[in-house]
Amino acid sequence: MKLKYFEELTYRVPVLLAAWPGMGQVALGAVDYIRRKLNAKPFAEIDLSDEYLPNEVVVEEGLIKLPRPPANVFYYKHNPDILIFESTVQFSGELGANVMFKIVELSMRFGVKNIFTGAAFPKYGMTSDDPSEIYAVANSKKMRDYIYRKLRVKIMEEGRITGMNGLLLAYAMREGIDAACFLASMPAYAIQFPNPKASRAIVEVLCELLGFSVDLEEINYHISIMAKEFAKIEEAFQLSESQEEPTEKKPKEVPQSVLKRIEKLFEESRHDKSKAYILKRELDRWNLFEKYEDRFLDLFKKEKH
Repeated sequence: MKLKYFEELTYRVPVLLAAWPGMGQVALGAVDYIRRKLNAKPFAEIDLSDEYLPNEVVVEEGLIKLPRPPANVFYYKHNPDILIFESTVQFSGELGANVMFKIVELSMRFGVKNIFTGAAFPKYGMTSDDPSEIYAVANSKKMRDYIYRKLRVKIMEEGRITGMNGLLLAYAMREGIDAACFLASMPAYAIQFPNPKASRAIVEVLCELLGFSVDLEEINYHISIMAKEFAKIEEAFQLSESQEEPTEKKPKEVPQSVLKRIEKLFEESRHDKSKAYILKRELDRWNLFEKYEDRFLDLFKKEKH
């Protein structure tokens, strides 16, 4: 594993933003948005060609070939002076540790004083209409107190941050680099969907902290699109809260073709939760929701772990 430079920077850069894929693509969505809107330029990458072991091959025209290693690219922006790191894959174990070492190595070379990452903060009971709140955690008391004074965000008092968006703070701490992670709240049921509202919350807090701004029109558009999808899913969760004894309904005689369609919808919903609202509507139509209720709710419970 080595750092490969496309262009040599001749000045020191005080800040690095870093992100990997994760729940709701919250962190990567935020950092990538900032990178694109600032028109940051690629200048280096972590070359994994000697260490990355793929678990599949690519087939084209009946012939196999090894896939390219995941991208791990550094970008730079001058005025404001910021480095940005983005990866397409979360690593673990020795490979993940070596990636961390390379990020810190490059940071030290260019005089980075602060590293900022992001993450999702799943909340049960939260709906898509609720605002996304920011929580912060830091690797030093100095950084924690500075963030609180500057931004007045909530401090994450305890818990865990899974993945490299959190681990980078620990690796930075070893070299005396102050770092923080901003976590944006999102509905717990929706962690498998992109959540641009949570990403926007991180974009806004980074802009305020670092003193620059970006156009939010594009991300606001994506928020409006996802709001419609989330509304469909939440509608499927709405069970009757009436205390009245429901009038007894005799189940309709359900054709075999309908039962087959329901099974197909269950299978599709396991891979695409946006199909769940179609499944719920079909179960209600044939008075079958009570019979399939546990299976339906399990589609979402499994995603919470």
